[in-house]
Amino acid sequence: MGHATMIEARSEASLAGFARLARNCHNAYLIRGEREMISKFWRRYARAGEKPRLICGELFLVQREYLPLPNAVEDLQPATLSDLEEVMKVNAAMAVKEGGTNPLQKDPAGFRKRTARRIDQRRVWVWARDGRVIFKADVTAESPQAAYWEGIHVHPNERLKGHGRRCLSQLSRILLARSQSICDHKSAEQKRASVLFKGGLSIAEPLRNYLSVLGPASRRPRSSFGKSL
Repeated sequence: MGHATMIEARSEASLAGFARLARNCHNAYLIRGEREMISKFWRRYARAGEKPRLICGELFLVQREYLPLPNAVEDLQPATLSDLEEVMKVNAAMAVKEGGTNPLQKDPAGFRKRTARRIDQRRVWVWARDGRVIFKADVTAESPQAAYWEGIHVHPNERLKGHGRRCLSQLSRILLARSQSICDHKSAEQKRASVLFKGGLSIAEPLRNYLSVLGPASRRPRSSFGKSL
């Protein structure tokens, strides 16, 4: 439980207990889960008159086969702490666009610590030129059964050049050599999801999630990501 939380409750009692704990989690920002489960959770979590800031439908995508790799990206590699500042800038910009909050302003020390820890764990992959990150992806979880990636980013000035597909193709080969599948979540509204479909990701199941679940909607900044209530 924390900034981003996935709900997998197996009973009404456990869901109610989870909702009580979530009320005391002050850094909760995103709650993700299956449609019906999220609706039940919110009824137990919300105080009188409280509404989620955003509700977003999502697609759960799964890839099990290698993508075509026309040209290898030889310099695609796990980020190092020398990439920390660039990775933080990229992640902050993505957070502002998708959630309306800049972690560099809200919690700069915590944001730096979390990003550095993920880099130390070799879970951030980058392709850089002249000190500028062209491509970035985070592998947030990995097991023999599945790997999960998110935070996929291509520098705005380098888009529509095939860099994203080449890097994803190479990264998918690396991950599928040690996991049976790769998983990803995308907003149903995100146009970039269509690029991933072409690349071999298929829809596994629809999800629904609440973004910025703390506090009435009027207390939170609006975002262009998802569907506002």
